[in-house]
Amino acid sequence: DLPVVEGTYTQVFASDIMGMALAALSPDERWIVFNGSTSTDDGNLFIVSTSGGDPFPVETDPLYSHGVVWFPSGDRIAFRHGYHIASLGIDPATGRPRGDLQRVTLEQSHAYFDISPDGEWIAYTPLDENGNRVIRVVPSNGGIARTIVEEGTTRPAWAPDGKSIYYVTDRMDSPEGVLKRITVENGDRAPGAEPEEVLTHMGHIGTCTYPGSAFVWLSGFGTPEAPRVAVTTLDGEGLALVQLEEGMRIRGFSSDGRTMLAELHGEEAPLRVLSVAGGPPRTLQRTNSKPLAWTPDGNRVLFETALDGRPRLFLTDASGGRMTELRLPESPGEPAQ
Repeated sequence: DLPVVEGTYTQVFASDIMGMALAALSPDERWIVFNGSTSTDDGNLFIVSTSGGDPFPVETDPLYSHGVVWFPSGDRIAFRHGYHIASLGIDPATGRPRGDLQRVTLEQSHAYFDISPDGEWIAYTPLDENGNRVIRVVPSNGGIARTIVEEGTTRPAWAPDGKSIYYVTDRMDSPEGVLKRITVENGDRAPGAEPEEVLTHMGHIGTCTYPGSAFVWLSGFGTPEAPRVAVTTLDGEGLALVQLEEGMRIRGFSSDGRTMLAELHGEEAPLRVLSVAGGPPRTLQRTNSKPLAWTPDGNRVLFETALDGRPRLFLTDASGGRMTELRLPESPGEPAQ
């Protein structure tokens, strides 16, 4: 019975040579930080204006960085740097980084984390001594961490009033996911507080980090070609069914819920070559392609692609143009062509 919201999607940035993931919208909705990866870079943080334009790097450290959460002040971000949480200042006017990178946690953080509405605390998910993913809270500028939840968890999210933390876990007696909350005080579990079950769902339960932490989305509605998600409040009150495009992934909401941030991952993976001396890349093959090797003379590229649902091998000239299929033997006695 929820109203269906189709909305109007605006493309901010697109690329077929850079992988993009785990985008985060700034509180003032001016900037988006995302993890960007290329064939020569496993993944660093980039920032782009919501008005469009080219992204620029936030940091270029060799450690893998991802999972950004904005501080409520809008002038700082926290993210997983390697496997630890670190923070970095951001100029709200230009989007450029400022100051030095500051490490926040001493132990590794797994999956997601969130920042309290006052910017004083970070709830994150390390592994305890038994290998269980728990929730701990640490001061946002570093310090002693306190364990808040000991059951296996993921996706902690602070309530907008800062008085509780919501998180997702699995039921022991069914395949349903469960959204729970725990009351906190001054960065610690409130005296006598026990986890409370908020809602259950047979699909994915997605909590959102700041500034959209007031909302939860539930997958499994619509069809694979026209998927929908149900958006609810943290307390499980249904708000709307949101129509998505095929392949779209929700990454967050604005604080008022009027703007949704999402990533759309297409299937096209073209094969390109790029001169080490610089210049524009040259496209050799436009469909899904996996480069395997160069020929010894450096004039041709061996790559794999799929035709009629079957993997095929081709040789193509590095200068573009002619391609030759290499047919593999179907039996030990059949020669390759």
